[in-house]
Amino acid sequence: MADTRARMRGALRRSRAFTAAALALSPAFAWAGEAGAAHADPIAKVVLHLAVILLAAKLGGELAARFGQPAVLGEMLAGIALGNLSLLGVHVFDALGRDPAVDTLAQLGVLILLFEIGLVIVVIVTTLVTPPALRWSVARKARAAFGADPAATRP
Repeated sequence: MADTRARMRGALRRSRAFTAAALALSPAFAWAGEAGAAHADPIAKVVLHLAVILLAAKLGGELAARFGQPAVLGEMLAGIALGNLSLLGVHVFDALGRDPAVDTLAQLGVLILLFEIGLVIVVIVTTLVTPPALRWSVARKARAAFGADPAATRP
């Protein structure tokens, strides 16, 4: 038990160190992706935008979890807040909404989310509905086979 906690604490420290390093390097990504830069990297701005989105989502998810709500609720609220900051006069993240690569990745994420939800619903329906339906149909066929249910033999 203590060994597991020590490993979890180590993993948490590594993840925090990685996040700190990513945040420290994010201005470098932004400057490298500027259109007028001599060595402009077209992927750098996309990586920066994704880092901002993921950081906001993780912070929103953590905040929601601390209030006893599902993390996905906090992630969605963080996305809504990030997308509507321009209404408050903060235009720093306006480029996120105009980036076609981020838009394509967002649409792909919605598609994967809907697919995953569909899979979960299929599993729930299968586990909840199939056993009673199977019992009912087997009982009805058994009654029809022994002549107890004449309505089951009609076409």
